[in-house]
Amino acid sequence: MRVCNTEFNEERTRMYLYAMNRSPNARNSELAALELTEFSPNRVIELGAGEGFLTKYLSSCHPKSQIYAIDASQFMLSQIPEMDNVVQLEQDVVCLPSGNGSVDLIISLANFHHVGRKERLFTDASMILNEDGYFIIADVHDGTPVQDFFDDVVKEYCITSHNFTFISTEDIQNLSGSVGMQVEKSEIKDTPWEFHSEEEMMIFVKHLFGLDISYRVLKDKVDQHFPIQNNTLPWQLGYHYIKNEN
Repeated sequence: MRVCNTEFNEERTRMYLYAMNRSPNARNSELAALELTEFSPNRVIELGAGEGFLTKYLSSCHPKSQIYAIDASQFMLSQIPEMDNVVQLEQDVVCLPSGNGSVDLIISLANFHHVGRKERLFTDASMILNEDGYFIIADVHDGTPVQDFFDDVVKEYCITSHNFTFISTEDIQNLSGSVGMQVEKSEIKDTPWEFHSEEEMMIFVKHLFGLDISYRVLKDKVDQHFPIQNNTLPWQLGYHYIKNEN
């Protein structure tokens, strides 16, 4: 079972990195909404680390924690700068170099919808996490304008396709309950993407999602799904805090 975006080819990856390098702070609200300062983990596993957007934040928030940044793409991992408390792992979650109950926090940001065998992932998480450890999932939530945008625009225009289903709070509760874990908190949070101009916003969206679409058509599509004000895209993600009680 892979835990990162296996549909990323070279061109798709290049476009994604261009977006993140051009507007590195656009998505910062997604990080702030994680509320990571509430945790004091010794060992952290990040699933689908990609180029290190969350990894760098984890390292700065918890400089004394050992962080395992996991992704199926060595090229994406190679974009993460060296940090003393970060270990990069190109592999599957089922091959973690950790014994049962050896991890305090597992976290996934904007990646969970790419996981195929979600039940298996939850089984693995329940074994790897220590008692009272947490599994935090932040991802597109079913039934939101963001989910509609993915299904209408990203699914149609992404150069490598994007045919995934998105989770609901009920899905998270069912997955957690099946392995004896408890959903402590589950909510949809506003995580607005902020830009200096409308042009910057369209360039970011087009490249982040690898869209084969003109900027004119993309602007029309974005306006159909989101009320744009002050160069801000009103993005939302579902944040789910799941406690291990095994």
